[in-house]
Amino acid sequence: MRKLLIPLIALLLISGLTIRPGHAAGLPGTEGWALAGSLAVEELEVSDPETRMFLPAKAQIFNKRWSDAREKLKQYLEKYPSGRYRAEALYWLGLSLDRLSRDVTDSDRMIELKEEAVGILEDLIEQHPESFWTDDAVTLKAEIYAILALMGKKKSEDIIRKMAEDREKENIDLKIIGLNALLDIEPEAAIPLLTQIIKKEEDPSVRKKGVMMLGRHFSDAALNILKKSAKEDPDKDVRKEAAFWAALIEMHRLPVYLNFYFFGAKVKNDDYFKENTVNEFDLPRSALRNSKKAEKAIKSRFGSKISGVKHQTSVYGIIHTHGLPYCAIHDIRVKVIIDDQERTEDQITGKVQFFDRETGKTYLPSFTIGGEKQKLLVVRRGNKAALLMLQFESAGDLDSEGDE
Repeated sequence: MRKLLIPLIALLLISGLTIRPGHAAGLPGTEGWALAGSLAVEELEVSDPETRMFLPAKAQIFNKRWSDAREKLKQYLEKYPSGRYRAEALYWLGLSLDRLSRDVTDSDRMIELKEEAVGILEDLIEQHPESFWTDDAVTLKAEIYAILALMGKKKSEDIIRKMAEDREKENIDLKIIGLNALLDIEPEAAIPLLTQIIKKEEDPSVRKKGVMMLGRHFSDAALNILKKSAKEDPDKDVRKEAAFWAALIEMHRLPVYLNFYFFGAKVKNDDYFKENTVNEFDLPRSALRNSKKAEKAIKSRFGSKISGVKHQTSVYGIIHTHGLPYCAIHDIRVKVIIDDQERTEDQITGKVQFFDRETGKTYLPSFTIGGEKQKLLVVRRGNKAALLMLQFESAGDLDSEGDE
């Protein structure tokens, strides 16, 4: 018998084991699987004709060749209507049609492909209710319906509404998908349903999803619910998530912003900048959103007392990402706490955290900043210093000068 090098993935495929959708094409960590899948037929002598026909079709999925996958999967299903890979083939065919729809620019053609995918997935759900591919098909079908609803398909809107209103606990994932779509289609109907999830759902991970969804709806009702959740939810992560989105909504609604610049530097005169504390200075405001001008303002203010000023990064305007804004400078982690700020039309009050990773010391200075000055906070260890410059910006006063 001819000796062969057999890839692990090929062995799994031939033995009848399957790769679940969690490892499907287009998801992280599948690059190596695609290569192995494409080599399987060439490196193995497959005696079973059904398997030999199915393998090349499946290989196209992992190579993201959606059109080829569709054709080969259809050929397999026509030749083997009762084949042992039928349920899996139906799932991959539905996925291929959905992925194909994302590559077309004509909306009618996109809808046509998505509706064809839904039909295939419904066949899988009805004909193979016991298959482990069925649960994944239900989820994928719901996601497709959500997109179709956003594209104005009345039938899909009705289905999404039913999903959002589902009271069965085991259907919570589908309910979340439905609510996410309904929030765009009919927010006045979605918000009360999301409120019930945030208030009553036992699983904190589901409440957290509800908070994240509600956070993108900038209404008084959403803001009040988020503020309440930030104070009263029993789970720390949910409270943190709610506080973040509540702060973001308030930042959007009041057009004043906090710009900040992170710098590293060396201190020449150790007596000027005290250790084991936060040194605070007011500087004349330089051009908005311009790190070079901010750096120049620092050098002009301190002269020979500071050297080697190096810009690390800057953040301007609204903060959209968790974890930001922070920067590690000389082993000192500097973070602006954005969910603990008070804003008016002419000033912002908040807090900053400096954490010295070498000494383990944490500093939490408060700040208030308006339009006339910019504030510089400095923490020094030895001859190295971490600098944070804070700058107030209101709507309409952005300088014509931008960052470099």
